[in-house]
Amino acid sequence: MRFLKYAIKNRILITVYPPYSTHLLQLLDLVLFAPLASYYSTQLNLWQIATGGLAKMLKREFYGLFRRVFESAFTEKNIISL
Repeated sequence: MRFLKYAIKNRILITVYPPYSTHLLQLLDLVLFAPLASYYSTQLNLWQIATGGLAKMLKREFYGLFRRVFESAFTEKNIISL
């Protein structure tokens, strides 16, 4: 009870989320990072197919791949939608 009284006195809002649901309620996860992960997986699969799965990914390949993915996910439209 002391905790709740302290929170009320200091205008602290207490929120309780259902178990295993916080990832669905976090806007950055939904709007930016979920598309980023999806685009990255797709591009990585395409890169593996293109290289026959035989090439190591060097920093320059990773950067080129990630940059395209980042620009696809972190668009002005997605950022503003937060």
